Amino acid sequence: HADAVAGWTRRLDEHVAAVPPAEPDGAAGWHAAHVVAPDEAEDSGDTDLRRAAEARRARARHAADDLTATLTQARTVATTRVTDVEAELAQWRAEHARVEGAGELALPRASWRTDDDVADGTRLASLVDFRDHLDDAERAGLEAALEASGLLAAAVDGSEGTGTLRVGDLVVRASAPAGGTALDTLLAPVDTGEVPVEAVAGVLAGVGVGAGPVHVATDGTFGLGPLRGRHAKPAAEHVGAGARAQARARRLAELAALVTDAEARRDAARATSDALDAHAGTLRRLVAELPGTRGVDDAVAAATGAVRYAEGAEARHRELTASATDARRRADDAWAALSRAAAEAGVPTDPERLDGLLEAIVDAERALAGVDSARDRVTRTARSWREAISAWERDAADHATAVGEHRAAASHAASVRTELSTIEESLGEEPAKVAARVGELDDRLREVAGQLEGAREQQTAAAVAVSKAEMTLEESRRALDERQGAARGARGRLVDAAAVPGLLAAAERSSEPVEDADEDAAPEPLPSVADTVEGAEELVAALRSRLPAPRRAVSEDALEKALRTARDELASGWDIESTRSADGMPLAVHVSGPSRAVLAQMVHRVAVQRRRAVSLLSAQQDQALRNLLHGRIAREVADALFSARELVDRMNRILTGVTSSQGIGVRLDWRPRGDLDPETATALELLGKHPDLRSPDEDDQVREAVKTLVEQARTHDPEASYRSVIGEVLDYRTWHEMRLYLRRPGRSDELLTRRTTLSEGEKKLVTVLPMAAAAAASAAAHDPHGVGAPRLVLLDDAFAKVSEDNHAKLFGLLVDLDVDFVVTSERLWGTHPNVPALAITEVLRDPELRAIALVHYRWDGSALEVKA
Repeated sequence: HADAVAGWTRRLDEHVAAVPPAEPDGAAGWHAAHVVAPDEAEDSGDTDLRRAAEARRARARHAADDLTATLTQARTVATTRVTDVEAELAQWRAEHARVEGAGELALPRASWRTDDDVADGTRLASLVDFRDHLDDAERAGLEAALEASGLLAAAVDGSEGTGTLRVGDLVVRASAPAGGTALDTLLAPVDTGEVPVEAVAGVLAGVGVGAGPVHVATDGTFGLGPLRGRHAKPAAEHVGAGARAQARARRLAELAALVTDAEARRDAARATSDALDAHAGTLRRLVAELPGTRGVDDAVAAATGAVRYAEGAEARHRELTASATDARRRADDAWAALSRAAAEAGVPTDPERLDGLLEAIVDAERALAGVDSARDRVTRTARSWREAISAWERDAADHATAVGEHRAAASHAASVRTELSTIEESLGEEPAKVAARVGELDDRLREVAGQLEGAREQQTAAAVAVSKAEMTLEESRRALDERQGAARGARGRLVDAAAVPGLLAAAERSSEPVEDADEDAAPEPLPSVADTVEGAEELVAALRSRLPAPRRAVSEDALEKALRTARDELASGWDIESTRSADGMPLAVHVSGPSRAVLAQMVHRVAVQRRRAVSLLSAQQDQALRNLLHGRIAREVADALFSARELVDRMNRILTGVTSSQGIGVRLDWRPRGDLDPETATALELLGKHPDLRSPDEDDQVREAVKTLVEQARTHDPEASYRSVIGEVLDYRTWHEMRLYLRRPGRSDELLTRRTTLSEGEKKLVTVLPMAAAAAASAAAHDPHGVGAPRLVLLDDAFAKVSEDNHAKLFGLLVDLDVDFVVTSERLWGTHPNVPALAITEVLRDPELRAIALVHYRWDGSALEVKA
């Protein structure tokens, strides 16, 4: 154990010597630490082995804790430096975007001025330009004098003194011409359309050059009444379009240089922070490998057990010796008893002779068994012979009886044959021919009788058929008259039904209203037909050609229910009335609102008005989207997308350095959803771009995509408010999906799916790693200065269905991610060497006492101690 701790101490010294620089361009190996070697004098004495091992490990752990604390401070400083540089970089980028998005640089204003709502185009610097005879130095001096005196950014008032000044305003108006040389000899008015040229010329004429109540000069001096001053500038920046463009270009170049410098400093600070984090992770793993005292404890326990085992073995040896002596005595007694019994039975006691006697007995038993078997076979053979003799005797008696019956039958046959011969001779003709002729006559007689009977039946059936035909003809005539009358009556009822107000219009109304159609146009009237069956057919054909087939049958009760439901759902001021002209006639439905009309006509009116309102709403919505996608919400969405991508990148940086013992790791890929069409996905990605940096085409693309999503959301939930719809559509989380990729040594990253083959331990790994990395990255984002806020991960029934040999690996991964975890489990303790510290609470239940007891433990990476 002392050698192991000494080796670990040397590794710790080497790790300290290899510490990376704590700041960009700093020196490596800046941390000087001396780990005190264990005093071997303390290791003497067998009784103090455990205490000496614990003291040795405690000294090494204390030195490691000091190094960890120093490294943590350096990491905190490095993280703070990265955050500060990133904030500075964001400031320069925002300034660069603002200057780039603006057409010109803002004019300088005094701090007391609050007239930010006044456009720069109405101020003096934007309304004048230098005369051509001025050189660069004179232009710079003149602009400096104008800026210091306040004239440069003063708003030119062209209202001839009718305006009212507000607090914070600075205005210049035309005044009496200055005596001597005026400012209009150095500056010329520019017609921008913002302020009348005459007003600008009046202002220039009222300011003197070098003299007068209000004067300026090309050397930077100025005078305002008793006030005198002088200002200087290296070059003109605001007077003249060329000067403003050059100043803007210079400012953009300065900001670009500042952004480049900040990015370089950010990358250097981030590299320093990542190197310190990696070094800290290696230090944590090294601390986790600090040799524990379990080996010493096991050795002492093994030695103590060996001594106790030796003592027990000696006692068992004594007991076995006594048992052997007793067994030997009992064997002698048994041999003596056996010898006496053999002498009495007349058998030898020699084992070989006893074996021969036993073989003879076995042979005798085998011979007796053969005799019994032969006796049984003889008995069965005799029984079979007796049964065969009895059967032969029965067969002989049956044969004799059959012979007698045959002889009697032969005698009877001879007498019958003699009698037949005598009869044939007396007839003189063969009896067979006579019998055949008689049969033919009988058949002919039966055939004629059958034909006679069939003819009689046909006569009777014909008479009945004639009678029925006469009756059917009379009934058909009566039915034809009735149906013709019914057809004429149905024609009348059909005409009356078609005359019900609004019925034909509702039946043949198109589903799509026409904007320019006459809302009050009456349907085409039905043709006038005669009151005949042919007229009814013509009317039915006309109706079928105009009206579509019914989609489904509707009962009268269902129609009444639908009308009541529609009446209940109508807004205030609207009503539905239904009337029926006669029983069996269709309902005439009228709707009352701003006007009164039949149902079909009112539906058409409302549909046309709705389409117009929707068109107007679409235009207003389009303008609202334009304002929305260039306002604060668009900036918040862009900032949120940027923060989300930063969080995922931070998680991947954390996951890069964390793998299992088999080298398995996880990588996250946050990307737009795969079911989005390419145009929508591209437009939504553009929302992550600052609105001031988007081009007009990109603005149109974003607006169309958001408009489509808004329409889909309104269709899905028409009752939702516009605010909630916009909130749902601009929820960038619904545009994206998170994919997990497995990283295996020597293989390309593999997308994690349900078909990915993983062990139970690997499944838990790919579940716990992203969650813990998210907690670590989120905690780091909310604790940029490293003040030590908890980095909590809560696991209920942790690592269920995972084999115990993988528990230490999963706990080690949580430690490597530097997260604080709260775990509940029925069987986990977490007392593994790679876990530096744990607070454990065991819950004990006693069903008889109906009480719960809590036992608290502390694990320091090597030993478990009961606290209460």
